[in-house]
Amino acid sequence: MSNSKRDLERKKKEELEKLKKGELKSISEAPSSSHGSFWEQLLRIKYLNGEYEPFVQCRLCNELLSYVMVNGTTSISTHVKNCLEKSSKIGKNKTLDSYLSKSNVVSVAGDEKRSITIACAKMCSFDMRPYTIVKGSGFLLLCQNLIDLGYRYGAENLVNLQLGQFYLIQQMFLVRFHKLLTNTE
Repeated sequence: MSNSKRDLERKKKEELEKLKKGELKSISEAPSSSHGSFWEQLLRIKYLNGEYEPFVQCRLCNELLSYVMVNGTTSISTHVKNCLEKSSKIGKNKTLDSYLSKSNVVSVAGDEKRSITIACAKMCSFDMRPYTIVKGSGFLLLCQNLIDLGYRYGAENLVNLQLGQFYLIQQMFLVRFHKLLTNTE
């Protein structure tokens, strides 16, 4: 980057700081000699005493642009045109949801939801635990581990997994997790 570009960038940062501090103000006022409609998207920068700075601020992207009357307005009008094009494209962009087709979304049948609810209620009553246990982060972690195992091994292989071994693995995990939380060895 050339020295003149570095100086310009440094000056822009200084101007932004002065704007934040209230030493400068930005106003919606086109120069009397300019008649372009792009000025509606620009704010001129000036000191409180009325003296203009050689910068304008784009209302669309808030970028400070160098502006001196004798150099003309081609670069700032082009900037505004590009910003307007970008802002109109943003509205046309697809949202994340639009990339998901309905067939990719898994829907759980009401009977299956009821079955899970009953299983959670039985777990709480058989183990004499409060019903709020199913809202805890530990329960969610356990559920996620079960889902991950089902994904990794498939439904038919998960049934073949010995639950005793799974219980021991989960117990070791919980002991390690507890040690991490209490910071003991």
